[in-house]
Amino acid sequence: MGASDFSLRPYTYDDIEGDVTLEHFALIDNDYDYKIPILKRATEIRGQELKLFTSPWSAPWWMKINGTTGISHLAEEYYQVWADYFVKYFDAYAHQGISFWGYSPQNEPIQGSDHAAKIISMGWTKENQTPWIADYLGPTMEKGGYGDLKMMILDDNRSRLPGWSETVFANAVAKSFVAGTAVHWYTDEGIRPSVLTQTHELDPDKFIFYTEACQITTLAIGRQNNVPDQSTVVGLLKQFRVSAAFHDQERPCRPGHSKHLLEFKGPHHDTPKSSAIGCHAQMRTGNIDPLPAQHH
Repeated sequence: MGASDFSLRPYTYDDIEGDVTLEHFALIDNDYDYKIPILKRATEIRGQELKLFTSPWSAPWWMKINGTTGISHLAEEYYQVWADYFVKYFDAYAHQGISFWGYSPQNEPIQGSDHAAKIISMGWTKENQTPWIADYLGPTMEKGGYGDLKMMILDDNRSRLPGWSETVFANAVAKSFVAGTAVHWYTDEGIRPSVLTQTHELDPDKFIFYTEACQITTLAIGRQNNVPDQSTVVGLLKQFRVSAAFHDQERPCRPGHSKHLLEFKGPHHDTPKSSAIGCHAQMRTGNIDPLPAQHH
């Protein structure tokens, strides 16, 4: 819902200071050029509706207590406006023919509270998010016609379980709006899975859903010993709809390694957008056929 830590810049759908009526709320080019076409194409390929869920990384900067899109909390005076923002978002996507299955009130609320994060983020505690869900978000979503969407609380690491769900479920009104608990995997190695069982036992009718598990792979082309094997490179390039050509170069590498030029090209084999040179063992010359371009 707006920018994430994968975005090139922080943004929301209403960055006009003081626009409490959300008159200036609007989707941006990222939605029209990328998100919406990709979702429509994925639906077309699957042949039936996708179960989509969404989550915000941050409210507009002017709604937050320190006026930034980074680590901060929502100012209480904007609790209703922020709930209205959700309805505006779902209305905007519905107008584009895209409907959602679920959502969370906040992506990684702990990230926006406990860490000096440089990424776009917003913090919540379980104590202040619970009444916001009960008194603002839940009723506003129902009034706006989106009460059937699956609301998933937490949407952060399981290290906060079962406490987060326990606090929300203790509020009967908030609990009535919640379908389940969303979990990320980043602290799983240090937190026993028994916390999931404990969370389930709070209310077996509420599901537990892992919503994020992101792996960072560094393509450090140009530095020896830090380039994935060719199969990894090929897989990543296929995923991102680009083609690559590997060419031997004259500049020597250390024994057992050869020099290659990696060219990143667009789907029409046009001029390379970028290139890099790196040494790697047994990297053979090859080409990857791009996916056909889609026109919308």
